[in-house]
Amino acid sequence: MNKINHSNIVIEEKKIKLDVPSKLYKHSIYYIEWSNKERSPGKPVRMIYCFHRLMGTGRDFDVLATRLVNDIPEAIVICPDVAGRGKSQRLENSDDYAYHTYVSDAIELIKATRRSNCTVDFIGTSMGGLIGIFALGSPSSSLTFDRLILNDVGPYVPVESITRISTSLLASRDKVFETRSDAVDYFQTIYKGFGSDLTRDQWENLAYECFIEDQAYGTFKFHYDPLILKNFEKMAEKDFDIWSVWDNTIKNIKKSILIIRGKSSDVLPKDIYEKMLKSDERVVGIEFETGHAPSLVRDNEVQAILTFLLNEKL
Repeated sequence: MNKINHSNIVIEEKKIKLDVPSKLYKHSIYYIEWSNKERSPGKPVRMIYCFHRLMGTGRDFDVLATRLVNDIPEAIVICPDVAGRGKSQRLENSDDYAYHTYVSDAIELIKATRRSNCTVDFIGTSMGGLIGIFALGSPSSSLTFDRLILNDVGPYVPVESITRISTSLLASRDKVFETRSDAVDYFQTIYKGFGSDLTRDQWENLAYECFIEDQAYGTFKFHYDPLILKNFEKMAEKDFDIWSVWDNTIKNIKKSILIIRGKSSDVLPKDIYEKMLKSDERVVGIEFETGHAPSLVRDNEVQAILTFLLNEKL
């Protein structure tokens, strides 16, 4: 990896107004756009979209995005907060907290922000990866991506892991923390799947945008709309199986797919991972010593993504 030249990195906060699929109202989606001042105007732009986990934010990708625009100067990296998370608007109807909204938003965001004559790569962690699978694989989609990177998720998620996540989120939904340090401690506990080797600074950076401060009391709570869990609870009733969508997803990839897996992940079981690797010769994979999910802040995780994006092999 190249030495990071922070003076060349441009970080812009932006918003876009989008319709919910029913067209009954609009909502705003907040995103960070990363670029490099030294991007050559003569080179085609490489658009890279990063979509976060269920209760993450676009800032989950700060470390990765910094490295991407540093080592790939022609890249523009876009990291949104999915509806109801972070700085994106909360939805008026809780039923809209579902994949039909998230995928519609992703498709419209990509269409509105991609440059002409560009390549498009998509990186998704957990829920973000499922958004990518649907965005490409849904029959109504006209999108194609050059490369797809799925971080610890696939077209089949066992009900047991969905139930575990739902139970954990329900238990933490209304928690209030006296200090930011207390909030980070709790965050570290419920996201222990990220790995035990992360430093305190790394945990604090990952957790920072995941909490909002109550200015009146000086306490902290999670950033997301609690109504998100209303629909997610319904998912905990059965396995999440979209293998038929996966077949269409592969067809709409121009180049290759990288599957990242935490070795002790229950969201992407080993047999599902291996089945994905066998589904097409353009699918490659790599495993890391984590649970669900690799945080993408370690050097080896970031390097694997860079190697794949630059060489399409590991």
